[in-house]
Amino acid sequence: MRAFTIVAIASLALATEACAGGAIHGLDTDQWFELLASGGPLPIASGDDIDFDALSRLGPGATLFLAMHAAEGPDEALVRAMLREAIGREKGRYRKRAVELLSENLLSSGDGPGLVSLCRSEAGAELTPYRRAFLEASGLAASGSYAEALAAVESLRASFPAEAAKDAAELAATAFASGYRAGRGRWANEFSSLVAMDGSPKVYESLSIAVAAIESSGRDDMVQAIRAVGPRAFLIAEARSLYGARQFGAAIAAFRRYSSDLETPETIAARISDGVFSSPEPLTPDSASDLFLNLPRAAASDAAKSFMAASRDEGEAGFLHSIRTVRNRSADPSGDYFDAFWYGRFLRAGERWPDAERWFKTAAGYAADSFERDAAGWYAVEAAWKRSGKETIAALGEALAASRNPGYYSDLIEPISREALVARDGAALAALDAAVRQKASARDAARLAYLCARAAQVGIISDAHILAAFGSGFAGAADYAEARLRYAYGQRADEWYRLAAAYRLGEPLVEPLAPEPPETAAVGGPASGKPAAAPPSPSGDAGEVSPDGYATALARFGLGARIRKELGPEFSAVSEGTVRLAAAALGEAGRHDQAYRLIATQFWKSGFVPTRLDAELYWPRPYRESFSEAARSTGLDESLLYGLARSESAFDPGAVSKSGAIGLTQLMPATAAEMAGRLRIKEYDLADPDDNVAIGSAYFARVLGAVDGRVLPAVFSYNGGPTRFRRWEAEYGKLPLDLLLEALSYAETRQYGRNVASAALQYAALYGERDLRDYFAYLIGEGPRPD
Repeated sequence: MRAFTIVAIASLALATEACAGGAIHGLDTDQWFELLASGGPLPIASGDDIDFDALSRLGPGATLFLAMHAAEGPDEALVRAMLREAIGREKGRYRKRAVELLSENLLSSGDGPGLVSLCRSEAGAELTPYRRAFLEASGLAASGSYAEALAAVESLRASFPAEAAKDAAELAATAFASGYRAGRGRWANEFSSLVAMDGSPKVYESLSIAVAAIESSGRDDMVQAIRAVGPRAFLIAEARSLYGARQFGAAIAAFRRYSSDLETPETIAARISDGVFSSPEPLTPDSASDLFLNLPRAAASDAAKSFMAASRDEGEAGFLHSIRTVRNRSADPSGDYFDAFWYGRFLRAGERWPDAERWFKTAAGYAADSFERDAAGWYAVEAAWKRSGKETIAALGEALAASRNPGYYSDLIEPISREALVARDGAALAALDAAVRQKASARDAARLAYLCARAAQVGIISDAHILAAFGSGFAGAADYAEARLRYAYGQRADEWYRLAAAYRLGEPLVEPLAPEPPETAAVGGPASGKPAAAPPSPSGDAGEVSPDGYATALARFGLGARIRKELGPEFSAVSEGTVRLAAAALGEAGRHDQAYRLIATQFWKSGFVPTRLDAELYWPRPYRESFSEAARSTGLDESLLYGLARSESAFDPGAVSKSGAIGLTQLMPATAAEMAGRLRIKEYDLADPDDNVAIGSAYFARVLGAVDGRVLPAVFSYNGGPTRFRRWEAEYGKLPLDLLLEALSYAETRQYGRNVASAALQYAALYGERDLRDYFAYLIGEGPRPD
């Protein structure tokens, strides 16, 4: 592996012409590429006398790629200077990307004049026509050239209707703010169109911009603006923007003010100017009903969600009143669905499951499309499950049969099956398998096949259960278990269940690796002995760079981690060899997490058969001395330790979780402090691989010892906590460990167990010489630790 990666680094560096003419800003060529590979800061800054001629000797695209590196730091002036230089120096794809990045930088920083200048320059032609027009309009608005901005928006809507429709909220906000400030155009209509749009982050942001534009005016101008857009439209915009900001109480107050119909432009302006935001009285059921009935549908949905979050009884009473009262829905037939669905949502929030189920079923009957039917159907099945499990399975089967999107029901199939497993209800498990296996998503079907097969093997599912669920389709529980294991082994949607089924069936636990392919001339590498030069275009124009060539150039300049994002849809056209080379370069530079994530994109491809090099990039062994010493000092299995660290942090020593866990083995500071005390380590840094692995391995060894050396329980304890695992084990009884995994109440811990065990087996397969069946038996608690 190391020989390959050394050649990979050399190949990438040699892909450019040798730099003649001495050092470049104090570094020779090798030092530059070593610096870029490590991700270290550039030895230049804004204000320096930058020798761009010398930098260009690093190769095509140098100024663009160095600008990308600069963007990782705080020197915005340097980023812009380098991007502008790249626009002048680079050609083809590199120049185009420099223009795109500079335009994004100018837009995000609010540099309107700079953005307009770029769009109107010759370089602006590198942008797509629509993007160029959109950015120019945005730049004009940011520059205060409101009349020009308004005209630009109107022009691009006329010239690019399809593209403009995708940016409808942003364009409406720009047109409103520009028209309002310029005193021109149909700005009041733009405001109205925003108010009526379906909710999304862009819509809520645009509503906030529009409301803020009016609120920032003087009181007299504010009064005139609110009168022009209509006080009720303004109140809706105010309420929806507050909902989008998750200020549910304030949103409810705004919806109440809308309902009262008492506020005038003058009172609204006075309230905003004086900063008086007292909340009106709660709505009566009749008033709340009228609110939901009279609001535009998108606003009514936001109102319902606001009341659900902050004033549930008030909102529920409104929908109940609507349902009990004869309403004229002739102008809006979908109103029946809306009322029934949202009344069901409020009943669900109050855990009144029988009534909630009934109203969700009623809503499903009114559904106008498959999306509405699935939304109501999902809640109906959930309510049936919460009410009584007996009828749930049939309801779920019916919902799946009618759905065009089986994956919509995944988060019901899993808990329903888990509950049946915990209860050892073999009849329910077999019935569930029979009801959903034909329409469930591929991953749900794989999990259910393995779970039910194992339940049949351990006696939870009996011959009688099989007969009741499947009739004469199987000869009995043993025949059923064999068939379902064969299904789990044959699928490719979930590798854990394929692996576990292979173990049960006596099939190979790992796939044979592909032979190492000869590297192509385009990619280069150790097999060919040729440098990894960017492939030439058919025309031979050096400015035209293929996806492979662009990916290779990114890797050469230490930006391999950006390949997928930079190329977008074109990434699928990048060859396996190029991805392999870039990942190897990242790994050799010590950026193991980035190398793993890049090569993982190949493992996700259907039909991909990895070589050993691919496998070693996907299951790497960085920090060898740290892990070997930890395994020696604790007695832990090294493959297991690597599997744990890979699952925890992907080998990023600087990883910090949302809960505050740090480093390779994701230690909580308090846990680390306790273990460091036990180990008599006075000073340590959890971001340091040596310290983290030493403390983390010691902690895992302690956890493993506390559960009598059982690997999966130790893994569950490490992730979910020892106390929680003891509670799980007491609650779920003596299930085999592979089924105990499926019974755990924490989805994160369930997946963590699968990840660690799978990775440990792969490490053993790649780097060890032990019997893999014996090793997997050890991992899942069905055999001793192999020698």
